[in-house]
Amino acid sequence: MERLFIDIALIWVVSILIMLPFARLKFHPILAFIAAGMLIGPYGLKIITHAENIKILGEIGIVLLLFTIGIEFSLKTFWRMRRFTLMGGLLQWGFSTLALLPVLYFFPISNPFTGIAITAAFALSSTALVLNLLQSQGMLTTFYGRIATGILIFQDLVAVALMFLLPTLLSARVSTTTLLTLGQSLVFLIGLMLVSIKVIPWLLHKVLQHTSRETLLLLLITLCFGIGWFTHAIGLSLALGAFVAGLSISESDFNIEAIGHLSPFHSVFANFFFVSVGLAIDLHFLVDHLLTIAAATLILMLIKAGILTGVLLFLKVPIRFAALVGILLAQVGEFSLVLLESIQTAATLPATLHNFLISIVIFSMILTPFLATALPAIERWMQRWVQPDLAPAPLEDQEEQPLELQNHIIIVGFGIVGRAVAQAAITAKIPYLVIEANYTTVQQEKQKGTNILFGDASNIHLLEKAGLSRARIIALTFPQATDAVTIIRSVRKLHPDIPIIARSLFASQMTLLYSAGATEVICDELETGTTMFSQILKAYLLEDSGFLQFREQLRQATYQQAAPSVAPVSPAAISSPDMSLHTLNITSESPLAGKTLQELDLSKQFGILAVGIARPNHPYTIPSADTALQPGDQLLLVGPREKIRTFLQQMLIDTIQSHQQDRDQSL
Repeated sequence: MERLFIDIALIWVVSILIMLPFARLKFHPILAFIAAGMLIGPYGLKIITHAENIKILGEIGIVLLLFTIGIEFSLKTFWRMRRFTLMGGLLQWGFSTLALLPVLYFFPISNPFTGIAITAAFALSSTALVLNLLQSQGMLTTFYGRIATGILIFQDLVAVALMFLLPTLLSARVSTTTLLTLGQSLVFLIGLMLVSIKVIPWLLHKVLQHTSRETLLLLLITLCFGIGWFTHAIGLSLALGAFVAGLSISESDFNIEAIGHLSPFHSVFANFFFVSVGLAIDLHFLVDHLLTIAAATLILMLIKAGILTGVLLFLKVPIRFAALVGILLAQVGEFSLVLLESIQTAATLPATLHNFLISIVIFSMILTPFLATALPAIERWMQRWVQPDLAPAPLEDQEEQPLELQNHIIIVGFGIVGRAVAQAAITAKIPYLVIEANYTTVQQEKQKGTNILFGDASNIHLLEKAGLSRARIIALTFPQATDAVTIIRSVRKLHPDIPIIARSLFASQMTLLYSAGATEVICDELETGTTMFSQILKAYLLEDSGFLQFREQLRQATYQQAAPSVAPVSPAAISSPDMSLHTLNITSESPLAGKTLQELDLSKQFGILAVGIARPNHPYTIPSADTALQPGDQLLLVGPREKIRTFLQQMLIDTIQSHQQDRDQSL
């Protein structure tokens, strides 16, 4: 026991030390744990020579990982994305499995089922790695990010099914009795799943009604290992039972809370599995066969990327997006390592082949972050050399003649922001046209009568068809800067002067978009911060127009700080350079309420004049010196912009101090 604790401590220390340089190189953390196992294992420094206990901890991690995946899995999401999860995922996995089979002819594999199992495992991609990359680069909600997610969901299900099937198919001769037993297990598993989906949420609800929420963690662990033990007792795997237990919670009210409780545990224990993988790798073999492993990895990734790109083109995904998804999912994933260990246990692969296969998985995962970083350059290359004719054909009912719109908005992207812009255009009775790369969305929107075209908005032919030369403005409503740059350049070739409003996820991307030719950039990051602080100010200023002015100043300052050379011009600043006109709303809590203009003496104090006043249901009139300001009044001020700004800032200070005094008195 003491030795186990020492080994665990060593693993964490070495893993952390390796993670630091790996993070700079943008390697996934999984690779750090594998490297730690290789370094301190029996083929490295020989600090850990007996890996049995580490493997047990790793198996616990796999059980918890499958439980968490079951909780996160949404049947509704799966069905909503069925075009890519079912058809795309099945075609990708099936064709990749078949395409890789001939390669195994060169390896010493006697059992054909072993060969099929290996290629089926290698057809899977890394869910953890790809989703992490998509999320960190803000691409998870993009069109190709959603496609990748859908295919990964299907692959996770395939991995679970393979974990269920492989022990039976590889440990015995496939016969009628074997298949019958397998069928009975499958029927029993489906029955267990249906019962669990009904019973477990009800049980959680009842238990948590009478206990504290801390009990939830203990109950979740009990369900995970309890159902896992039950499936193991009837001849199935622990991990499969854990997945069923998680799936039963996925559509309940407890799913998010459960994930929050379990995430640290499955992360810690799953990392032990990757350490155990590293412990099994022969470093001498890796060094001796480095070039062969690298060549095999590149060939494998090219095959997988090519197949997936072809499948997505068949599903009418534009070639640019199809190629990006193909590159992102070209690696072999963490579940392949799990399946390789199952294959090794059941079929006893030669040590040389086992090391070779694991090395390919690791190399492919190392290459993926670098490929993801290179995606913008790959996009630019495709934009220059890939002809638009290689894109999938448009919808059958998408007419070839240009749409005769005039002074219209071209909305690129029809997500939440795109739909909001379209709805605003409808309300204002402004004509608009949408360009959307999601084939399914276009089909659905055409049925609703939406004026929408299918395709990649960087396609010159499509832009001409959308009537770019006659359009008033173009709005790029998606937040991905690299895609926007490609589209902006295409737009500028056809129409150098049309206003282009782009959207960026991060402030660091604004200069890139302005340099490409955007007229104005709306940054999600900056708008969120500005709006959040504006709401804080609103609590003090109670919608006084000083709040509106200050909010605009805050927005301008924020954008100026983020992109000093290209900050947008505020509408509030478009007036005379010397004099400014400003309307001030008087509220019940305004420090001006109840005071006369003579008492305020705005001319002497601030160098500005009150030239008009409007009261509810009354037009503007010229105020006299003894006019007392009342809540609901609108005071029209004129003066140098800087002096009006000074006055509004003083108003802000006075209001905050007044609120502070009221709060102190109440205490």
